[in-house]
Formats: sequence, structure tokens, C-alpha cells
Amino acid sequence: GPTPFMGGFSGDGYVISNLKVNVFSDDNDDSIYSLGSAGLFSCIEDGWVMDLGLENVSVTFDSNDETESREYCIGALAGYAGDYSYFEGCYSTGSVSSSSSGSAVGGLIGTAFNLEIYECYSECDVSGTYAHGSPACEGYGGGLLGHVLDYSEVYDCYATGDVTGTCGYN
Repeated sequence: GPTPFMGGFSGDGYVISNLKVNVFSDDNDDSIYSLGSAGLFSCIEDGWVMDLGLENVSVTFDSNDETESREYCIGALAGYAGDYSYFEGCYSTGSVSSSSSGSAVGGLIGTAFNLEIYECYSECDVSGTYAHGSPACEGYGGGLLGHVLDYSEVYDCYATGDVTGTCGYN
């Protein structure tokens, strides 16, 4: 799969407007680095992003992988962020959604592991529709972060968008 972003990105107060990310994955690889994530950055490890705005984003993810052991990561800024990553002064508005069971959908970051985030916010509407036949209908959703794993620290952040989840079978 793709190599994670491991550098630094300073938005210097600039705004990216009308970003559209639409990912369909038929990848059954269990690696976090596979095509199972979506955002401006698919995956960030040991990297940082500061002072960046994302306005009127539309990030959507769908997969035909029906295994329950897989967690897809979907967020406006990053699908997955971890391993000592750092975020400060970033925000997002718009919508983030997934129709794949097992998704972690967040307004700014889908899955967060061992990261620090300061003074960030999201006004994104977040939705997950788990309709690929998984009887468990598993998934995570959050206004700022979809799924927070161990050792993450969040300071002076907030989210105001709607968060919805629907379970169904096809």
C-alpha cells in the first residue's frame, strides 16, 4: 500500500476549499497502509500539520470488503494519524462519510493513535452507513476524531457537526 506521510506540513494560515476525496476500495489487505483510508492525507506517522484550514470538504469512502477484522479510516485531514504525530491550528468544514462496516469516521481525523492535537476543530457532518452485510454493524464516528486509540492527547479542540450512524443489510 501507500507509504505514510512522515514529514511536516505548514499551512501558514491558508485554506484549501472544495476538496473532494472519493475512495472505493476492493482491497482485502489487513495493513493500515492499504487503500483502507481516505482524507487529504491518507496516513500520517511521526509527522505534523499546522495552521491549515479545509473548507467545504467532501470525503467519502466505500469498500466491497466484508471482513469484520478491518478498520477503515476516514477523515477530512487524515484517515489515520499516529506514531507521535502532531497537529495544531487546523480545522475542517463540510462532510465526511463511509458506507463500509468497520469504519472509523471523524470530522478531522478518522483514527488517532499516539498523537497530540492542539487548538483544532471540525464543523463537518460525519456519517457512517454500515450496509455491506456485516451482522455486527461495527464502526466508530466522532465529530473531531472517529476512533481514538491509546496515548493520544487532545487540547482546546471542539466539534460542532452532526454525527450519525446507520446499520443495515443488503
